[in-house]
Amino acid sequence: MDWSQNQRLQVRFGEDGERFLVEHMPADHSCGFHGIGIDRRTAAALLLQSLGDPEVKDFLASDLLAAIQTGERSSFPRELRHDTDLWTHLADYYRRQEALDHRRREATSFLQDVGASAVVQGAVERLGLVEALRLFFNELKDKAASLPSGREKLLAFQLLAQCKSQEKEAAATAAATAQALERLRQQCVRCISAYVSWVGSDDTFWLSFLRGCGSSEHSGGLLDAIAKVAGLTIRVWAEGHQAPLLSLLHEARFGSRLVNLWYQSELGHFDRLVPCTGFCELPAELVEYLEPWEKAAKKSMPELQPGPELLSCLRAVQQVLRSACVAVERGVAVTERPWQDFSAAWDTYQRNLLQGLGNREAHQRATSLNLQIM
Repeated sequence: MDWSQNQRLQVRFGEDGERFLVEHMPADHSCGFHGIGIDRRTAAALLLQSLGDPEVKDFLASDLLAAIQTGERSSFPRELRHDTDLWTHLADYYRRQEALDHRRREATSFLQDVGASAVVQGAVERLGLVEALRLFFNELKDKAASLPSGREKLLAFQLLAQCKSQEKEAAATAAATAQALERLRQQCVRCISAYVSWVGSDDTFWLSFLRGCGSSEHSGGLLDAIAKVAGLTIRVWAEGHQAPLLSLLHEARFGSRLVNLWYQSELGHFDRLVPCTGFCELPAELVEYLEPWEKAAKKSMPELQPGPELLSCLRAVQQVLRSACVAVERGVAVTERPWQDFSAAWDTYQRNLLQGLGNREAHQRATSLNLQIM
């Protein structure tokens, strides 16, 4: 974290009353990977090992399907950019979708011209074009049956024929579009390995997801695939209708370890959210105390090798922050030693961190407050 004057401890609240401490992630296109605690190369390796899992493949295919529809072909790596079949199927799907859009406009105009009810016209968006035409056909059929023989009844039967024709054409166009989409999806499945390799090798590739909270077959994506292979439950929050309160935007439930991410769409950035209870804003003197820790960590941690000992060190530093939050709540002292169970490696690395403070007075002040918090 950056404990400078322009970025101090932040607290965000969820719409359901949850409180979170914001842990700022580096703005380096890998913020999502930092947030879940798995680097992109490790994530890619786990995914490649799990391509036999149909659900993982489905998540990744959905992600690639969304990517080719929103990104420029030139932005893809060579293997994907030069995959003629993939882009040919995308063009075919676009043609089918344009035909369906044209058919929808024609049918909507038809329903308006013949005076279809507001319920029927609203059903186009609510239920889909084919269902809306079927609904109108049934309404018109009941009306025609109640009319006496004559010109009005004849006109009603003519409208029934037009409506049935519109319905058949709409159904055929929708089916053709769905088939084109499925063919395109199969091409995406074929290209999954290349896509995952790109995710793991390109540091500008961000952690994408398709929004949903378990209720939509279209939700999922790269984030969900990683959550499954890593055994994580990842919740993505964003500002909703009750901003600045956060609402749950997406949830991937695949393990007992919970990670909360704050997605800021205007920045395309993730920060991590740490659930906290009984939190109050830190006073300036405590923020001042935490600044040397941040500087020491920046200086010392690059020299530490990845592994269990470094992980213990990182967890301990995180616990310092959490303990500080608890310690200042209404002036109540902490009654337990939160890092008591960490490995002995913490003691060694703590000395390394404190050596980066650079002056004895700061060391004494940090140690003193550290003991108070413990």
